[in-house]
Parts: sequence; C-alpha cells; structure tokens
Amino acid sequence: MANIIGYVGPDTRFAPWWWQNDDPASGVVEVGGGLVQGMASTGQYANYSPWEDYRLQVVRIVFTSSNDTIGSFNLTSLFRNLPNLVEIDNIDYINLSDTRWLSNMFRDATSLQRIIGLENWDTSAVQRFTGMFRDTNFVILDLSTLNTHSAVRLDSMFRDASHLQRIIGIENFDTGNVATFAQMFRGASALTSLDLSHWSTGSLTAAAGGEGMSGMFRDMPGLISLNLSSWDTRNASAAQMQQSFTGTAALREITLGANWTVPPGASGLGLPPVPSDAPFAGLWQNVANGTVNNPQGMLFFTSPALMTSSNGAANTWVWASATPKLTVIFVGSANGTLIPAPPVHVDIAAGATLDEAGIAVASAPKAGYTFAYWISPQYPGVRFSTAKLLALPIEQNTNFIALFARAAMKPTASSMHNAAGFNHVILLLCVLGAGCNSTSFAPSSRPCVRQWRVQNSRRRSPRCPCAR
Repeated sequence: MANIIGYVGPDTRFAPWWWQNDDPASGVVEVGGGLVQGMASTGQYANYSPWEDYRLQVVRIVFTSSNDTIGSFNLTSLFRNLPNLVEIDNIDYINLSDTRWLSNMFRDATSLQRIIGLENWDTSAVQRFTGMFRDTNFVILDLSTLNTHSAVRLDSMFRDASHLQRIIGIENFDTGNVATFAQMFRGASALTSLDLSHWSTGSLTAAAGGEGMSGMFRDMPGLISLNLSSWDTRNASAAQMQQSFTGTAALREITLGANWTVPPGASGLGLPPVPSDAPFAGLWQNVANGTVNNPQGMLFFTSPALMTSSNGAANTWVWASATPKLTVIFVGSANGTLIPAPPVHVDIAAGATLDEAGIAVASAPKAGYTFAYWISPQYPGVRFSTAKLLALPIEQNTNFIALFARAAMKPTASSMHNAAGFNHVILLLCVLGAGCNSTSFAPSSRPCVRQWRVQNSRRRSPRCPCAR
C-alpha cells in the first residue's frame, strides 16, 4: 500500500492521494476512490488546488478508481495553479452527477496539454463553467462532447487563454439557460474566428441579473470573423452589453440577427472604428446578396451606429472598400411599383469625371435608355443636371442617383411622378471616404434630410449635409 500524502478535500473523509511508487521525484500523483472536492472559497487555501503545497512537483495526475470516485457539489479550482502539470489521466472517473461547479478548474495550469477522458465526461448536471480554462496554454481544445445543457454561467471560461487558436465543438454549446457570458473569450488573442450562430441567448435578460455578455470578446486582437446571427439581446440591460467588443481591432466580418438590439446607454459596445486609410473607407457595409469579398449592400454605418442600429442590422457586415462604386439597378414599373433587380457593382477610379450619361464608363448601362437627371436623398425634391451637380461643393460620403428613361419617352418633371408606363434605370454613386460625421449613409437617412431643409429655408447654397 502506497503511503498516503493527502486527500482531495479538506480532511480524511475524502479521496486519498499518493506519489506513484512512493516516489515524489516522479511528479506523478495517483488518486484513490472516494469523494473529491474543490477547495473552499475562503481561508488559507482559498481558490487553490489540494496539491498547492506540491504545486511545483506535480506533472501528472492519475485517477485510479472508476467506480467510486465521486465529485462533490463544488469542484472549483481542483487543478488550479499547478504550473508544471502536463497531463490528467482518467478525469472521466470522477462522477459528476452531484457536481454543479467546475469553476476555475484548470485555471493557471499553464503547462497542461492533455486531459484524457474529457471526451467521455458527463457534465450534463454542471451549472458553472466559470473560468474553467482561464489562463491555460492550449492551442486546440476539443470540447465537442462537453455537455452544457444545465449551464447558467460560462463567464471567463477561456479568458486569457492567449495561445488558443481553435475550440472544436464551441458552435454546438447548449446555452439556452446561460445568463452570464461576461468576458468569456476576453484575452483569447489567438482566436481568429467564432461561429456562435446556433447559440440560444434567451436567458440573457436584465431580469436574470449578472454581467450578461459584458466584455465577452474584449481584448481579442486576432479575431477576424464573428457570427452572432441567432443572438437575442432584446431583454438585456445596457450594463450587460458594455465593452463587449473593446480591443477587437481586426474584426472585419460580423453577422447580426433580427433580434440583435442594444439598449440605451450601451453606446457602441466598444467596437473599434473601421480603418479609414486605403483600401478601407472607415465604414461597415452590409453584404446583402453579395459575398464577404464582394459585398452588394447599400447600407453603410460607423461602428457605433452598426451596434445600435435597428435598421436592417440582420445581415453580415464587412469593412467597406474605399474604392468608389457605381451601383446599377434596373427597375420595372409594373402597376406603378418599382421592383429592383439584383444590383451590379462597377469599380470606378477615385475622382472619376461624370459624363452627360451620368456614368464613368464608356457605354450606357442599357441599350435604349437615356439620362434624365440626378437626385439625392440628401437633397430631397431637387433634380440636378450633371453640370449642376458638378458645380456643388460636394466633398465625401454623398449618395447620388442618376435616373434614366427609355430614349423614346424621356420623362418630364411631371411624368417622373407617374411611374406607370415607363421603365428606368437607377445608378447609385456612393462615394466613400473618411471625415463624415453622419453615422448612416442609407438612402433614407433622415438626419441629412432635416438638416438640408434647415439650410434651404435660410436660402443657403446647397451643401451635402453628410460632408460636414
């Protein structure tokens, strides 16, 4: 019989442990059957593992009894702060039927590489996974079989796991009961992509209390793409969403769903501004019917506006290109209703000169059409010839639409209000650049409309209100 060195708990009622072959130099701890408990939250050994006094010696822990190793209610910090621990064997021997807390279980076990039996561990009754892998140095974690059905807290679960590049199975976590995701991935600086599109966040509510998703993705400088398309934040409080995206300067693709809303007081959520130097325009653009590399959307937002806007936010958003685009939309006028066809985007050179056809390409957009005039949502009710448009003090971030009619029936000022009976083509020229203070460049931007009316009533020269 090996010489018992200690117990996995505060006294002799708990599972005993000893050095393999009674050799402390081996660094191998063997654990016998019995009740296993994490350490108390207060006192001399608060939040440390049962092996704290041997923390520098332990390199491997082996559970030896598959039938009678029982996890207590609280297994908090069971393997915490064991900097030379490399491997845990047979962790699935610990029966978790009565266990509710696995908080900080592997925290600060900075050399840990293998957890043998994790794939067979039944965690279906566990409620708290707080800080479970915090400050570890895993590169890849396979959590494809981790059962989070009963979880109510996932906060700080991967916080400061700065070497972690991939979490297998994270997309399938059962989060229907989770109320706290706060700082879950904070400081996981090597993660580049997270698909959380299947997560349910219905329990993320102000009534549930807690920190919600505050700081959830904070300080993740490597994060490039994030999918939150299923997320429901309609009942979250402002405090529960604060600083969720602070420090994600590389995040350039984010998918939001129809139920993504931000309560007053949670302005911006810390989402960094889009770079405004080439090749980017300082704005987010919706992908719409396009692709991430070739977005076709016609909505543009700054970072704060993207987070708080409820206008068409259900989409994938990417950094808008600084290269100006001509967006050509052919519309029909059956029964007086204009029905847009899929837009066609054409790259043009920055500063291109518009010709009398209203386009910066050699040929007309469609045979049989002729240019009528320009309009702009920033100048409601005003129709511009190309010469008049070019005479305006237009700067940046301005939308203009060129209207075309069939050559045989070029519209008059009155006929343009009666769409029935003729077809026309719209070209939307969205000239993007830095320096615009407006937060939205959607064609229906009301702040621009109101400001222009104030200017116009004072008989000032027309000026694009978005180019302040």
